[in-house]
Amino acid sequence: MCSICGNRATSYGQASCHGKIRELLILFGVISPGSIRTDRVTKREYYMDAGVPDYLIVDVDARMIERWSRGRDTPEVLRDRLEWHPVGASAPLILSLTEFFDHILAQMQLIGNRGAQ
Repeated sequence: MCSICGNRATSYGQASCHGKIRELLILFGVISPGSIRTDRVTKREYYMDAGVPDYLIVDVDARMIERWSRGRDTPEVLRDRLEWHPVGASAPLILSLTEFFDHILAQMQLIGNRGAQ
């Protein structure tokens, strides 16, 4: 799980790594074979109800990201590019998903090859 936090007070509690989380701006979850339903349904509903503006579900096998946003009944399916521009940011974060997934899959292959030795 990866999150990006803001500085306005909300009810998200505390994080042990960087002090208090005051506001989650975006949250990434990576699907694993045993958690597909949990990630796509249970966690999504929980985070949307908690007020997280964007919950992104990374599906490495399908090479896509589902972007769930408050107020939407269906996800935005991203295959080529992720663009995220939170309020107050001077420029958006732009990520080539082709490059991202190529890198992730190459790293997974390296790890798999190391385990086979």
